[in-house]
Amino acid sequence: MGDLRHSFDPVFFTQEEKEQLTARLRQAAEQEDNMKDSTKRAIRHTSHRLIIGVAVAAALTTGALAAAVGGGLMGYFEARTPEDQSTLEEGIYQLNRSETYNGWTVELTDCIGDDSNVYLWVDVTAPEGTALTPPEGGWISSSFQAELPEDVSAAMMTSLTALPDEDAGDNRISFCIMINAVSGDLRGKQVDITIEPITESWVTTGENGDLVFHEGGTLTEAIRDHKWVFEDVMLDYPDQTIRLEPHVEVPYLDGTATLTKVEISPLNTLVRIEGGSCYDHHNRLEDSPAVDSSGTEEVIEVDGFTITVDDGSGADAYWNDFICWDALETALVMKDGAIVEPSKNGGGSGCQDGVSNDVYQGPPYVERKFQYAESSNAPRVIDPSQVDYILVCGVRIDLPQ
Repeated sequence: MGDLRHSFDPVFFTQEEKEQLTARLRQAAEQEDNMKDSTKRAIRHTSHRLIIGVAVAAALTTGALAAAVGGGLMGYFEARTPEDQSTLEEGIYQLNRSETYNGWTVELTDCIGDDSNVYLWVDVTAPEGTALTPPEGGWISSSFQAELPEDVSAAMMTSLTALPDEDAGDNRISFCIMINAVSGDLRGKQVDITIEPITESWVTTGENGDLVFHEGGTLTEAIRDHKWVFEDVMLDYPDQTIRLEPHVEVPYLDGTATLTKVEISPLNTLVRIEGGSCYDHHNRLEDSPAVDSSGTEEVIEVDGFTITVDDGSGADAYWNDFICWDALETALVMKDGAIVEPSKNGGGSGCQDGVSNDVYQGPPYVERKFQYAESSNAPRVIDPSQVDYILVCGVRIDLPQ
């Protein structure tokens, strides 16, 4: 790309504003370069608007947003536009639960969530004058347990993340708890949270060059065996999700399936298709491979996936590295023209093929759920009301305005 700065000289932006806007436009161009061809084609066919004014406004407010963001969940999530920032602020529910033991205080400050995910912020404050600096550049860690309502079950990716300590010399550190519910809704429910003993760990090199792991020094000795128990924590965060039941046919693999569910929250998007080509979808091939009858293993490339046929008949052909929900191509098109494509983060995707599970009695389906940021350590929020439409396998679904 050429230098974009000269294009703004007649508009009389300040030099800082020019640099910010140039960076945003370069980012947009790179986003288009990295976009899948199918998404580019669908957007060209369905959108004929170029909203320059909104793009300029967004570019010039980025710095102000960053300066206004504080600590806790407000500083943990990425909010790229003023609308995203407002959604984040409105979605946070204050918990204000704390416990003090031997001069240390652990506080559950606030939370934010949707139908299936909730994030809880944890601040740990040591006695005044304590520098939270473990030996040998080590780290402070913990774990947690959550007792959930009977109608809610959590997934394995539930986690407690230690946040980078911006000032290791002070007496505070923070953690973020994330709970992913695979069934049931945590909103408006009470949970019991137990934070396990907080301790420091570090690694040294032994005499023979082997790494030696150490845990539990003098820094956290006063709380090493203490569990921090918070009962009946109310997760009363607001409902900001847009839910649709389109019931339209979309192409999937070698046929079509019915798009039955679209849910767009500030934290995640979920789409679900049922019936049709969802049936036995792990054994479906868009093009039948040409297989010899020698009975030897043959590897064939079809539609970007690798197929291995090992009996010469094609009957036992199977996909290698085929992830069925990744084949459910999805993209959000925002009102300002920005494109939000699925990241690899965010658990909760799943499927039933109607063949391999004798217990499941429902229709075959594929469900894709994804977050908006590439790094799970820097989650992103969006304002669902700023989504213009969603593309599912090339089919445009407009959102209510």
